[in-house]
Amino acid sequence: TQHLDIGCQQKQWLTSEAFCQQSSFEIIALKYARNIKDKKAFL
Repeated sequence: TQHLDIGCQQKQWLTSEAFCQQSSFEIIALKYARNIKDKKAFL
């Protein structure tokens, strides 16, 4: 999709609940990065 902007409520929910529960996400300088082992896992 082309919808890349999120509102304040969605951003708050992502930072407080969703990303914290996912072990594959890491917080790096207040940005989220996901560990991807290869191109196939990315797609």
